[in-house]
Amino acid sequence: MQYKMPFRGKWLTWTDKQLADKPQHYRDQMANLWSVYESNPLAFSLGHGDQTAFVNDWDSDFSVMCA
Repeated sequence: MQYKMPFRGKWLTWTDKQLADKPQHYRDQMANLWSVYESNPLAFSLGHGDQTAFVNDWDSDFSVMCA
């Protein structure tokens, strides 16, 4: 499987094959990071593009964010 997520301002990508060559503690960290990302992807949002348009919306009096 290929994984792709925003992380620290850049896209972080990896595959299961790449992880197989890494030490166990690294694989555990990446699994934990992916788990956190899946449960709350907005926390990993890159600060550009359409995904943050609601932050700079000066035309609306009321905004709602929902999933």
